[in-house]
Amino acid sequence: MLTPFLLSIFSSLNKKGKEPSTPLKIFYGLMIMGFSMLVMVLGSWMGGNADMNIMSPAWLISTYLVMTLAEILISPMGQSFVSKVSPPKIQGLMMGFWFGATAVGSFSSGIFGKLYSSLPHHYFYLILAGLLFFSAILILLAFKKLKRFAD
Repeated sequence: MLTPFLLSIFSSLNKKGKEPSTPLKIFYGLMIMGFSMLVMVLGSWMGGNADMNIMSPAWLISTYLVMTLAEILISPMGQSFVSKVSPPKIQGLMMGFWFGATAVGSFSSGIFGKLYSSLPHHYFYLILAGLLFFSAILILLAFKKLKRFAD
């Protein structure tokens, strides 16, 4: 449901000549994802750390809404970027690396998820937010080179 909304925003920005580059969209996605983890930090402070059935499902729903928006900016944009900048002869291999990196990320999130029970929940989500913001900073540090390949 959010994809047509985002596409209309990007279409409108494109008509004005202000559509962000693919690396910038990925940066925005990482930042938004980091903020979604901060929503969970707030939810943890508001009672989620108690591990009791007192929290509204609105915390998860709002977090997943924000995460979905971020995911739309990260995954399809990343796949598009990889296919755009890869040399034609190894384009399939590069897409394989993209999906391999996604698999490693999913596997490591399962390992990292084991910490959820051993840490106060707000620490867990702060660590996730920190990792996401750090990843966004890495995109910014490589932004000029990535933008050069995107154009």
